[in-house]
Amino acid sequence: MKTGLLLRQAREQAGLSQRELAGRLGCTQPAVSQAEAGGASLSVATLQRFADALGCELQLAIVSREVALSEGVPAKLRRRG
Repeated sequence: MKTGLLLRQAREQAGLSQRELAGRLGCTQPAVSQAEAGGASLSVATLQRFADALGCELQLAIVSREVALSEGVPAKLRRRG
């Protein structure tokens, strides 16, 4: 699953608007929108900031280059329990 879609789903499950999440991250709403649309290349540190702001755990996987290119960055967000 694409990282932007995971971010959007986690934000919606947390009951946050893009503006509210941006406030937690210290960035702008358009930056959150761009990340959710997949228009930004996000570092692991940035993904961790998103996970923390959403109350989630970040899980990464190492996959072949072909899979990464066809399916996107292999990352998962799981609600903290």
